[in-house]
Order: sequence, then C-alpha cells, then structure tokens
Amino acid sequence: MAKKRKPKQPSTSQPPPTTNLPSTVSPILPYLYLSPASATSPKSTPSLLQNGITTVFSIGKSPLFLHPEITYHRLPLLDSENVSIIPTVEKACEIIDNVEKQGKKVLVHCSAGISRSPAVIAGYLIRRKGMTLEGAMDVIKGGRGVVRPNKGFMEELEEMEKGGVVDGDDSKAEKGEGEEESGDGNNAKAITK
Repeated sequence: MAKKRKPKQPSTSQPPPTTNLPSTVSPILPYLYLSPASATSPKSTPSLLQNGITTVFSIGKSPLFLHPEITYHRLPLLDSENVSIIPTVEKACEIIDNVEKQGKKVLVHCSAGISRSPAVIAGYLIRRKGMTLEGAMDVIKGGRGVVRPNKGFMEELEEMEKGGVVDGDDSKAEKGEGEEESGDGNNAKAITK
C-alpha cells in the first residue's frame, strides 16, 4: 500500500505587524507583500518605505509612481488563460530570492491583485518554499481573500506542483515574455527572454 503524500504546510513564520500600510497591501511572508497597482500611488509610497518595502515588482501593470528610493521591476503578462506564467514565475523567483537574501522586502502587484500577481506568488511558494498549490493558495488567501487566478494559470500551477513544468510550456500560444523594466526609480530597461 502506497503512502499518501502529505501536503507541505505553510511556514509558521508570520509576517511582522505593519504600520500605516494601505489596507490593500497584504503581507504574505515577512519579506513578501501582495497588492493591486493602487498601492504604488504617491500617497501610498511613503508607507511602503516606512515598512521597509524597497522593491516593487509589477506584473503586467506599471507602478503608478516611481520613487528614487525604491527599486522597480516590471514584466508584461496578460491575464489570459492562453498565456504561460512560467517565464514570469522564473524571473519572479530570481527577484524575490535576491530581495530576501539582502534582508529587504518586496511588493508584488498587478492591476487588481486578483489573478496575475497571486499566481506568480503561488508559483514562487511552490518552487522556492516547496509548498503544495493548496498550501500556497491558503497562505495567499490568508493575506488577501479576493485572489482568483485564471483557469490557465491554475492549470500551470498544478503542473508546477507536480514537477511537470520546469523551464516553460510550449503549448501556450502567448508566453508573456518581453521587456523587463528595472531600476532605482530611473526605470532602466533590460530585455528578458
């Protein structure tokens, strides 16, 4: 009789309490936050900095405001079931890993913080933290209850959990690859493929 694989439970390490963050900014891990684009407004940016968030990673949607003390990264990704999230997840893992190693904090956002950015964060939690898709979604929904990645993203995340998707999936019509913007407020650009 084969043993049933026990899903890996989310880490018991809870994000630290935050001060004056916009209500739309949701802590996921001590160094990882999720929000819609509205949290990158000029009004919200000072509270991001007060809480140690020094990196903003935009999925599809550009930040509303660029502050010289924040490092920005942007990857295009359409919220479509026909678009592969794998290239974006791979790049996100690199960016988030780098922020964590530096002891800093990152805010990941898309337009509404419902489909694209939660899907990318789920991919990160699966790839880097060894969580199951269910465990990753529980952690994300614990911080932001309105998340609902589209069906295509969820299917790819299921494959990622099984180890079936490693470097990309050629079955998707559109890859979501393209130009990454990064920088320290100066919006420097680099091409990623």
